Amino acid sequence: MRPSHLALALVLSFSAVLLRGPALAQDTTVDPVKVKAAAEEFDAGRRAYKQKDFARAAAHFENAFRDAPSAQAIRMAIRARQEAGELARAATLCVRAQALYPDDRETVTLTQKILQENTPKLQKATVSCDPACTLTLDGKLVRDDAATSQVIFADPGEHELVAGWSKNRSVSRKLDGKEGTSTTVSMQAPAEEQEPAPVTPPPAPSPAPVASAPAGSRKTMEAVPGRGAPPTLFWLAVGATAVVGGVTVWSGLDARSNPGPDAVREKCVGQGTSCPEYQDGESKEHRTNYLLAGTAVGVASTAIIGLFFTDWGSSATTAHEPSASVAPAFDIHGGVGLHASGRF
Repeated sequence: MRPSHLALALVLSFSAVLLRGPALAQDTTVDPVKVKAAAEEFDAGRRAYKQKDFARAAAHFENAFRDAPSAQAIRMAIRARQEAGELARAATLCVRAQALYPDDRETVTLTQKILQENTPKLQKATVSCDPACTLTLDGKLVRDDAATSQVIFADPGEHELVAGWSKNRSVSRKLDGKEGTSTTVSMQAPAEEQEPAPVTPPPAPSPAPVASAPAGSRKTMEAVPGRGAPPTLFWLAVGATAVVGGVTVWSGLDARSNPGPDAVREKCVGQGTSCPEYQDGESKEHRTNYLLAGTAVGVASTAIIGLFFTDWGSSATTAHEPSASVAPAFDIHGGVGLHASGRF
């Protein structure tokens, strides 16, 4: 038989076991995927049971019962736990089987026999939870679903019993009984932690109202931050440039008249450039040329400040486009001249 045919046969046979009657199934709703998984687990459990690997067989049978609850699956799990020497787990499964299948004769007979044999050797605990909880004993889940009341068995000695609820809430208790003892444990769920209320940030302060300019004014009285420099800077640059220009005019006149071209030609005949008068005139010519260059730079800088970096709107006077031009010229032989014009 092909593997696919074998799997299908197992699913059909296990489904038939589940649907034989109300006493054989906990829930009449059939999920084909879970039924198939249960059939595979049940078959793996039977193979392990035949190989006398009872602990592994019990795990497979319990998985089959979890996926598709049936009396046959839980009975096989009880037998496997008993054969593996896990008496406490076998007794715990017996109590659950009796509650689920009280009318199934085979289940009742098996569970009564196992409980009569095991109960004197174990400690018993009846656990109540408010609300329903899931239980773990020594880190192992007692059953998959939550319940308000559960009966569990444990070997004599100390064990840790933990009840769990939603939102990671849990309560732990110690079991420390002798053989044949019985105890009752109550588990109350801790209160749920209240989530902190969201903090609402205070409202942002309203911006101060901006006074509007009087009607008919050409511009607002409030200057825009970062728009440009005040006109005062431009006028300071104009004044500085005018001073440099005045010094330049004086220097040119001084170079022309002291010693002057005529005196140089008269006193330096035959001496060439080593003549003191010639060198004095040449030095003053260089001084004047440097002042001319500084004046030109001042004029250009003043024009740039006025055109691009001055906020003429902050001035109370009527703004006009400032313009200025200076054309200095000097020559020791031809004289010096400085022409400046402007409109402000």
